[in-house]
Amino acid sequence: MSDTIYNDQYRKAHLADFARNQKKYREAHPDRIRSYAEYWRKKNANRFKLINFLGGICCKCPVNDERALQLDHKNGGGTQEWRKFGGHTKMIVYYLNHLDEAKKNLQVLCSNCNLIKKYELKEFGKKFI
Repeated sequence: MSDTIYNDQYRKAHLADFARNQKKYREAHPDRIRSYAEYWRKKNANRFKLINFLGGICCKCPVNDERALQLDHKNGGGTQEWRKFGGHTKMIVYYLNHLDEAKKNLQVLCSNCNLIKKYELKEFGKKFI
């Protein structure tokens, strides 16, 4: 039996245990949970600004929850651009400083629509197809 199959079976068999332990941790460490949420908001502040500038809603469906929205390159090539800038943060800062290019090259999609687009246009690498 492969590790992946074993891990899946173990997770399914112990799902209630995981949920119970997670609840205990959250109750014992509310300050850590709160500080992580604040860290996440600060870390994604520029991404949220860019998403809101581009409309703040998925181009394909009515999803507007910032947690589910993603920036997508209209014509593909996001990985190459990400490498060129040296990471997502630098790329987002660049587009915040060049909003006309952001409108031309980027669109906002929810995570579901983004995955559907990648699948339909075969934008995944070889290991995913």
